[in-house]
Amino acid sequence: MKKIVAVQPIHPKGMEILQAGGRVVIPSGISDEEVIEAARDADALIVRLTKVSASLINAIPSLKVIGRNGVGVDNVDVKTASARGIAVINTPGTNSNSVAEYIISAFMFLHKKLVEFDQCVRKGEWQLRDRYKGVDLQGKTIGIVGLGQIGSIVAQKCIVGLGMRVLVYDPFIPRDYAVQNGAAAVEDLNTLLAESDVVSLNIPFTPETKGLLNSQRLRSMRRGAVLVNASRGGIIDEPALAEVLMDGHLGGAALDVFGEEPPASDNPLWKAPNLLVTPHIAGLTEDAAERTSETMAKDVVAVLRGEKPVNLYNREIFSEV
Repeated sequence: MKKIVAVQPIHPKGMEILQAGGRVVIPSGISDEEVIEAARDADALIVRLTKVSASLINAIPSLKVIGRNGVGVDNVDVKTASARGIAVINTPGTNSNSVAEYIISAFMFLHKKLVEFDQCVRKGEWQLRDRYKGVDLQGKTIGIVGLGQIGSIVAQKCIVGLGMRVLVYDPFIPRDYAVQNGAAAVEDLNTLLAESDVVSLNIPFTPETKGLLNSQRLRSMRRGAVLVNASRGGIIDEPALAEVLMDGHLGGAALDVFGEEPPASDNPLWKAPNLLVTPHIAGLTEDAAERTSETMAKDVVAVLRGEKPVNLYNREIFSEV
């Protein structure tokens, strides 16, 4: 029977599939030493956020597949895995709708001034209802940076459900694709920032996107606009964001991700107003957790059976799985 080591808990639906495909073992802890102790003779390694380094991979000579219970694989040394012919499985798309709904909920929360109204009622200051004015989203412009699966869903929901105008900046997609999604493509990020009432970042963290929204670009955004980042931390210059929130240039920001997670207690953002923060949970709905675990588990079991997985991240090893 194949041995499957699950470093962190996943949804019971996925666990059922793994247990039907092999003997599932849970390590006593998540340190490299504890994982290696449990996985020396493992065929499969299942992880969520655990870092799967080259040394960890090489300490498991029998390893055939690494199942990443999520979309990103930045915590897995894919190069080392590929060199050994180890399949790396991820789950693109399983939480896309969840993240899209988070993005829309977040900017509506900020534009409708729900924090301010909630605080007024709690303080017994009912009359302050005349001080804060929310805005309607119909007819407003949302700028989507990155028109992948999540960006495309956000675009459709905003167009059909909210009656918003959608601008897209994504140098890696054809202009026709944006038009097919009911959006208008722009060739310059600064154009999108200047014309948008809401900006949603839906791009990966790469050397090219690191600090993409620096002070200059944040200042180029429309005054009173709202910024949402549910992609990856490090894309926004956090001290610069704190400044544009504190001086009122931006109307608000919603961050589900940070450059350092969890963010430090001295992060300047904590002093900024109109900031909605969440602990990297945009894609962690119950529905997404079930879809993600089921998709990942089915592919891991397929590899162990010598079958072709649906979501093979390192496709270059295709002939070996």
